[in-house]
Amino acid sequence: MRRFALIGLLLTIGALSAVAQGPTWPGNATDFACEVKINGLIDSTPSRVLTVNALDIVGLRFHSPGGGTDNQLFSAFYQLIYIGVPLVSQVIPGETPPGGFWLDTSGTNPGVLTTVVPYLDGIGFGGPAFLAPVLLPGGSDFSFVVPPIIAGQAISLFLQAVIVEPGLNSLDLGIDDCVELQVI
Repeated sequence: MRRFALIGLLLTIGALSAVAQGPTWPGNATDFACEVKINGLIDSTPSRVLTVNALDIVGLRFHSPGGGTDNQLFSAFYQLIYIGVPLVSQVIPGETPPGGFWLDTSGTNPGVLTTVVPYLDGIGFGGPAFLAPVLLPGGSDFSFVVPPIIAGQAISLFLQAVIVEPGLNSLDLGIDDCVELQVI
């Protein structure tokens, strides 16, 4: 009986430890988040590092948990990076690291396979704001299929988004936690 109680206690501590760790690639604690679904199942991994397979359907639901960024313009980006490549966050002036924008815009990291690519561009960072997505009350949903061409190459697909959030910082930008999809 004591053994089962001890095992239960250790499992609980392990679960609390995982939750306390939080995301591997944190944003700036804004009222903006991205819920991820893999083949229709909501991910609840605290680290936001997920394993996916080729042809998995990845659903993204951008939302404002507190409603403070509803009806604001937002942009989402992705980048292909070899698994395990160290990244340094770009922090908005006046904010405290480590949270920030994790996609590598330096062009000097040999483990980065692509530039930062706009997936949704409402703010105009990647050119004209032709899609102009506005964060809808209750969330805005998008999806894509993991391309088979990147499977089996130790590649991660990093996803991160920004939203106009007046008064949050010197750039009025909220940044969600970066999601890493490790493609196997």
